[in-house]
Parts: sequence; structure tokens; C-alpha cells
Amino acid sequence: MKKIILMVISQVVFLMFTSCNGNGKEKINAAEQYNRYSYVSMGEGYIFWGENNLPTYLDYETMKTTMLCSLPNCTHTTQSCIEVLFDQNALLPIIYNDCAYYFINSRNFVEENEKIILDLKSSLMKYNFLDMKTEKIAEVDDCNVNVRSGGYLIDSSYYFTTNNGNPKYDELGSVIASSEHGGGNLMSINLVNGKVTDYGNFFDYEELKKQYPAADSSTSFDIEGKHGDELYIDVSYQKERPSREYLEQGVGESPPFYGDTYTFNLKTKEIKKIFDNKLLLTMNGYYAYCYCDDGKGSTMMIQNLDTGKTIEMENCFYSRFSIHNNKIWGDSIGIDIESGQKVTFTDLESANVIAVYKDNYIIKGYDNDMNTIFHKIPCEEIDKLFE
Repeated sequence: MKKIILMVISQVVFLMFTSCNGNGKEKINAAEQYNRYSYVSMGEGYIFWGENNLPTYLDYETMKTTMLCSLPNCTHTTQSCIEVLFDQNALLPIIYNDCAYYFINSRNFVEENEKIILDLKSSLMKYNFLDMKTEKIAEVDDCNVNVRSGGYLIDSSYYFTTNNGNPKYDELGSVIASSEHGGGNLMSINLVNGKVTDYGNFFDYEELKKQYPAADSSTSFDIEGKHGDELYIDVSYQKERPSREYLEQGVGESPPFYGDTYTFNLKTKEIKKIFDNKLLLTMNGYYAYCYCDDGKGSTMMIQNLDTGKTIEMENCFYSRFSIHNNKIWGDSIGIDIESGQKVTFTDLESANVIAVYKDNYIIKGYDNDMNTIFHKIPCEEIDKLFE
């Protein structure tokens, strides 16, 4: 019999789309879409943190933005509003077939056989935009979902990673601490029938901690993208711990993050390690990774996944960047991957190309007051800058 000693519930949200734009009526068509905790990109639109830090949908066709909440006359200030739920948890939802999906993680310390153990669960909730009702459709036991680590929706199956809570034990074998770091598995969940499939662990976390003790508080793993039948997964960790001055006062520099890259074959279900470098993203036929030279410096590399050709990108470390039409976009600069030519493509601050839609670049940036601005510009017009 388990006795609950302490319970911490973390409601977390993430998002994928074939659904309504906020009024419960229009459809968003996307067979595949990539989900990140800071945005969701799909075939015909984009979900982002909009005005008052509330989830907002940008329609690429009209370039109009609308909120996700469909409640009539809603003030977006009460718990009955899904916008408030998502804002409080600082993560975006998943939207699929007129419904918003989100995980609720629970991490409990319970007593069992005179020891304190860690009890983890993740519940997948569904909010229907049409009738405004919420229900639980699935539950994953003995782990928490890594909702900040991205995921990938293919048809109705959403692929995600989990963590084991990284428990710390005392001399008697009781759990005394827990975190979101730690080892975990790759899983998928069918949003139609709620079926959960566990593909197993894809790296040896215990062995990693033995080699680099600092990995116990720095390890994370993200689904970074897809190419062909392969999902690309990044395992990231530090070999050294940040100094106390850095943690307490932000003085100095944090040790660099290293990493390993894995793939998951969607047909064979095989997980394998393919690279000893930290993966940054995989999109549109390219693979970007960070090469660390034992802490002496880092370089961003771009590899063409079809030809295998790799190019070193000097002074190219964007906090957010993308790859479209054989070019890297970030910090309001575009770089042609083959020629290395660099151009400034917009007057907006920190701008990025978030999508290519009907031969137009969809650009997201900020004005001088740091308000989010979107532009739709013909690809031909910007591509001429590289001639």
C-alpha cells in the first residue's frame, strides 16, 4: 500500500495541428508537423506566444493571427480558459482534429515497504474545441514526458521522449530528490485511440554519469527533426559542472554542452547512435550539429543528408535558426550553404524564416519595441539578394 508523502504536479503543454484556429471552425491541414516548446510549425500556419503571452495562431494564407480559445466572450483570465492553462505552464498545446492535447506530469514521493520511492505518471488530456469538454485519454506510468524536448507528429501518432525522474537516494535506499534530468525512453501515442507504444531506452544514462559525473544534472534529449524514415534525437550533456559563481551570480561562463546523435527508424523501429556530436536540428534535407573541441571552442557544421557533404559555418551560432531553400536563416541574416554568401534579409530584429509557403518566405522578427512582427515575402525577391 503506497502512502503519499509529497506530491508535486506539473501541468505541461505541447502542441500539434490539424485543427481549429481559435474559433473552432476552420481546419488546419498538416499530415506531419514538428513541435517545440517555444513554437509549433505546420503546413499552413504557426503557433507562438502572442499578445499577453497567450498562445496564438498565425495563418500563412491571410497572415492574420487569432487566439486558440473558442469560448464566447471569454476574458482569458480564468481557469476555464485554455489560454490561461497554457500560459501558466509556459508551454504550448497540441492541436489535432478539433482538439487540444496536453500532458499533465505528476511526480510524487510515496512510502512503500518502509522506503520512500518515486512515483511518476503522465496523463494525456484532450480538450475539445467544439463542446469545450476535457477528458483523459491515456496515461503513461513510471516516467514523466519531456514536454520541453520537442516531438514529432506523423499522421495520428505523436513521438516523444520521457525521463525517469533522476532519483537521488540516501544510505537506506529512500529517494531524497528528483529532477527532470535522467535516462528515459522513446515512445509514441496514437491520438485517435490513446494507444501508447514504448520503443525502449536509446542511451545508457548510468554509464554516461560514470564517465562524466556532471551529466547527472545536465543531461537532456530532444527530438530535433526527421529525414526520410528516420527521426533524429539529440542527447546533450556537460562534462564539467558550472562554477558556484556562475550558478549564483551568473559570473563567468558555463562549461560547453557536448552530445551524441541517435536515429529511430520508423519502419524497423531500430534505435542507433550515428554521431558523437551535439545535434542542433534536422530539417529540409540538412543536419546541423555543434562540434566541440574539448572546451576550446565550438563550430557549427551543416551536412547534406542526401550527399553526405559537410560544410563548416564560421561565426554562425544562432539561438534560433532554420534551414530553407538550401540556406540558413537566423538573427536577420541568411547564408547560402553552398557558396557561404551572407546577406541581411530584413530590417526586423532577430528575424528568422519560419516557413516557406506557396513560394513565399514567412518571416518572424521583432520591432524596436520587441513586438512580434510577421512578414510574407516572395522567395524570388529575397533569393535575388544572393545573386
